[in-house]
Amino acid sequence: MARLNQLGMVLLAVVAIVVRCYGLSHTLGYDEAWVANSLHAPTLREMFFYDAWAQTTPPAFLLLARAMLIAGSSNLAMHLLAFAMGLTGVAVVTWIGWRELSPSRGLWMGLLAALSGPQVAFAKEAKQYSGEFLVAALLLAFFLRLPKRLEVWGPPAALSAAFAFGPGMLAFLPAALISRRPRWQTATVWILATGAMAALLGWAFYWPNRSPALFSFWGTCFPHPEDPSSYLRVASLNLKTIFVSNFREGLAAPWNWVLLLLAVPGILQSQRRGAALLALTPIALALTANFAGQYPLCEARLSSFLFPCVLLLHGLGLDFRLPGWVGPMMLAGAMAAGLFSATRPELWPVRQSGSVEPAVAYLSTHMDQKADVLFVHGNAQEEYKLYARLSRFAPADVIIGQTGVGCCPRNLDAYRAYNDDEFFRKEFEQVLVRGTARRIWFLHLRQGEFGEVRQEEPEHRAMLATKGCRREQGREIRKALLSAYRCPL
Repeated sequence: MARLNQLGMVLLAVVAIVVRCYGLSHTLGYDEAWVANSLHAPTLREMFFYDAWAQTTPPAFLLLARAMLIAGSSNLAMHLLAFAMGLTGVAVVTWIGWRELSPSRGLWMGLLAALSGPQVAFAKEAKQYSGEFLVAALLLAFFLRLPKRLEVWGPPAALSAAFAFGPGMLAFLPAALISRRPRWQTATVWILATGAMAALLGWAFYWPNRSPALFSFWGTCFPHPEDPSSYLRVASLNLKTIFVSNFREGLAAPWNWVLLLLAVPGILQSQRRGAALLALTPIALALTANFAGQYPLCEARLSSFLFPCVLLLHGLGLDFRLPGWVGPMMLAGAMAAGLFSATRPELWPVRQSGSVEPAVAYLSTHMDQKADVLFVHGNAQEEYKLYARLSRFAPADVIIGQTGVGCCPRNLDAYRAYNDDEFFRKEFEQVLVRGTARRIWFLHLRQGEFGEVRQEEPEHRAMLATKGCRREQGREIRKALLSAYRCPL
């Protein structure tokens, strides 16, 4: 059995690495470019309070990612931190199951994490979601095996550090209090010390970056008091997101509800009630925060910090008696499925891949950087700024569009930019005035590429036609639309 477990560990490591390497050097997408541009800000303050958008990436991840710039600014280098965090997260949840439950259940939990479609995607994305998964797993491991010498000050220190990786980590404080049941003096230290550090970081970073537009953006993720039926709809969506979304692709996708049903009697019969409470409490608090309109839960990335809790519940769910041969047979079958999946790269696509990098390369060889005018649509601006800087593409006259942008510009009325036709016309006239008698290049993203933002390429084309402008060339490179016009004097 020991040899089988060792073989399983090797196979698990191979599967986890292979599926995360595929597409690791992909072009950065909109949100990733937003983070990358903030990392290149001259000062830490400008990074934490990015001038273009409300900063939604937690401060600890930003600091680590900025330190990783020593590896360079290539697409691969920008994804290395998330890659390392994603792999380490798989290792931590495997260790939790191995040490707390059994080696076979640890391998099972690790395999579910290794082949989680969203978690694979997050591990090759220059965003914080792999970090939230890892830090939450570390908190579970810490509180499951809390050393006696760290019983008083260890938890507030760990929770305060974790809070810097995401506000949702505070849910593990009540979880630790309920599952560990410390003496009241110790509990008081946990609450006061953690509360003081969380208040300080919240005042310094989270609150100044809080954006009403962000809550509006996630409006469909919250129930509405005037519509009682919305609570049932949102509750159903939240439960599906937390318990199912991370199994959307790969192993266990069609069987996840069966696994959850198996977990219920296992947890009820388990002797590890403290571990079950430690896993269930953050989930319950996240649902409560959602119902209170404070935290959206309608996508896998937003519940990434809860995924280690779900994995622990899966491990605890096998805490009922099975014939001795069933466990190894199940694990062997799962490993075989994992190896098969690892050889199918189409199962593990990146969550988003940018379109502007090749467009910038094309412009650098086809555009007259001294004479031509370039208009960059608002939803392409972050990728453009990143790749123009990295490729040293610097045309003399560039207009960055402000209409049609998504969530959440810091110094712009997002509702007006999205809906105000007069604002849109004024921006177009500005382009036309600067471009008359010169060639005007337009950089858009394909219609429908961003469903939440206004798509303006057809409108620009129609307005140019009414002004007598002649389209000289147009092409689509990946999902970027490039077109050049000449307008009469």
